[in-house]
Amino acid sequence: MFLLTDLDLKDQAIDADMIYTEDVTVSPCHGCFACWIKTPGQCVIADSAAQIAQKMAQADRVMYVTRVKYGCYDLPLKTVLERMLPMQQAFLRIHEGEVHHVQRKVARKQAVVIAYGAEDQEEKEIFSQLIARNAKNMNWANYRIVFCEESQAADRAKEEAQTWKF
Repeated sequence: MFLLTDLDLKDQAIDADMIYTEDVTVSPCHGCFACWIKTPGQCVIADSAAQIAQKMAQADRVMYVTRVKYGCYDLPLKTVLERMLPMQQAFLRIHEGEVHHVQRKVARKQAVVIAYGAEDQEEKEIFSQLIARNAKNMNWANYRIVFCEESQAADRAKEEAQTWKF
């Protein structure tokens, strides 16, 4: 299982390949598309994103733990996810009746998103729509969103991870 979190979960003893966004250096995407044109599948920015992308691509189960900010992932997690562009090819395909990019050796995934800090139901609905769109682009076979308070997020992440043991 691959876990990407903007909340410190180190003391939760979660059995996962965990990336805490505060512990890695990931620069914002430049939008240069070199990962599609000049160096297919590889970002030209030298930081932690390449290793994160490799782990994420190979995982069959992913969990994101994120603060919801303005109906989106909070900035630390969003920055990492935007740098996963090399996992997709520049080529397009029809997927579930929509046009999406072709994945670059990305395993189908089971996903859960632990979302904390949403202000109201409208923000939860906007975030849910974002996750539904991301699920199609990130090769998720299925997903769930667990909304909770920040004080509950670490426990919810641990509970979810325990259900994924096989």
